[in-house]
Amino acid sequence: MQIRTSLWQPVSAVHPSPLVSVLLVTYNSVDELDDCLSGIQRQNVRGGYEVVVVDNASVDDSADHVATWADRVAPGIDVRLVRNPDNRGYAAANNQAAELARGRLLVLLNPDAAMDDGCLQALVDHLIENPGAGAASALLRNPDGSRQLFARRRLTLPLIFYDLTEPGRRWDRRFRHSEGSRERRYAAEFETQGTTPLSVDCPAAACVAVWRELTAPRLFDERLPLFFNDGEMFGRILARHYTCDVVPAAGCLHGYGTSHARIDPARKRAEFVAAMRHYCSTHFGLRWNAGLTLLLWVDIATCLLLSLAPRNRRLRKVARGTMGGLWMPGGAQPWLMIKPSARQRARALRGRLRRSRRETRREWQRRRNRRRFIRRINGASRMLNAPVALSIDKRADIAPDVRIELRAGRSSRVAIEAGAVVNDGVLLRIWGGDLYLGEGAQLRHDAVLNVKGQLRIERRVTVSRGGQLHVEGRMIVGFGAAVAERATIVDTTHMYDDVPVMLLDKPVTQGDIVIEPCAFVGTNSVVGAGVTIGRSAVVAAQSVVLRDVPPYTLAAGAPARPIRDIERVLGPNSHASAS
Repeated sequence: MQIRTSLWQPVSAVHPSPLVSVLLVTYNSVDELDDCLSGIQRQNVRGGYEVVVVDNASVDDSADHVATWADRVAPGIDVRLVRNPDNRGYAAANNQAAELARGRLLVLLNPDAAMDDGCLQALVDHLIENPGAGAASALLRNPDGSRQLFARRRLTLPLIFYDLTEPGRRWDRRFRHSEGSRERRYAAEFETQGTTPLSVDCPAAACVAVWRELTAPRLFDERLPLFFNDGEMFGRILARHYTCDVVPAAGCLHGYGTSHARIDPARKRAEFVAAMRHYCSTHFGLRWNAGLTLLLWVDIATCLLLSLAPRNRRLRKVARGTMGGLWMPGGAQPWLMIKPSARQRARALRGRLRRSRRETRREWQRRRNRRRFIRRINGASRMLNAPVALSIDKRADIAPDVRIELRAGRSSRVAIEAGAVVNDGVLLRIWGGDLYLGEGAQLRHDAVLNVKGQLRIERRVTVSRGGQLHVEGRMIVGFGAAVAERATIVDTTHMYDDVPVMLLDKPVTQGDIVIEPCAFVGTNSVVGAGVTIGRSAVVAAQSVVLRDVPPYTLAAGAPARPIRDIERVLGPNSHASAS
């Protein structure tokens, strides 16, 4: 057993690189550590796991407790312990632990969280089996065993008012049956969840696994030392069109808030408000932030008035904390957030103004192109008597030179999700079929889609220049799959004198095609009817695929045949790499 305490010390050859690294940050946490460390010790993960502990200058015996546990209780677990000379904050300490970690999966664990048996493996399995998942959170329970409402929705001004200000909370409880608080915390979804994973905007980082690659270049933003750093990280994952899922198969007991319950309430409120303002200033526009400042002023005034009769110390602390978060004189000092200087605030304001102008121009152009695209489709629909049901997200990026063809008398459906990109020169022949283009999917220049049946293109799929998809049956292109330049995928078998030929004007028999997540179809390849290309499989350039390609297989030739097992060449964790 080795406990390594410096960043430069080499890793022992006895411990090969594990798949999972558990990151644990402690600060005066000795009372909660026994249950947390016992939960870690009970885990068993295929591919192995290590534990990296960073102690933020605890004044109790937290660091010594971890060292004793590693030496005497868990000698089979590779543990690394770092003792910081001062409290660097939760975000910086986790970044420090991530630099030490060797696993491709990082598991963030709070010292007041105790994992159930099999929790870690359930999180790992979910991320590996679902390539579109970027983060997997355990289902947290309160110490009394009840389900914890730990997930939050993306911030909006109404949710901030109803859940994060005193007048809003009182109004919400009295007149809305706590609907605002329940909505922000996914209360209705948790009550009906069952065993199905739930995708959320921001799970708590108490027990959550993330892919290291999705958090680069850093795990957390150190300008948010205690609050909202998890929301910023999950926001980056969602922006890349991955999901953050709560996995019911992974259970964990969590003492909500015990990690920072020892902080003075006024200073904690000041820390929270200052972090929220900084987070919102980098993620929302100037008018949105002006609305947030107005809500906080209303919160201060209401708390001061309510604290007068009868005198209420709690409300006075809330008011002082909110004033401190706004950097007002007389307010409580935030615990870790640092007040920016006048020069820093001026520089940040100039940056926000420039960014706001750029984003406004891009947003205006996206919306203008979207409106033109919709008008062209509706005009062709009326002219040809071909009804089209449209659902196009405002955040979709559609170029002005996208060509559309409809078939007279045929009804169609078109759905394009947020972040999808349709470049110039793309030809969409919607001849009485259904087209779904998922979040972050890209149709690059001169791609051609002939849709008579159902074509479903999932998130982050790329169809490169000159790629052609011909659909008369049903075609599904899974998450992260890629179709290279001038590749052709045809889900119909075209017959002429009982010989299959690739001609669109001959009689056809339908044959569905499934391209599973993360598969790749090479340049100038042809995929025929009824074929399934397995997950993470690779079809080499200039191949003709007439039979199924197994998962994790390289296939080549005309007709294409499996020639190499990718999983055997890259190792047992190649499926994780492909994800």
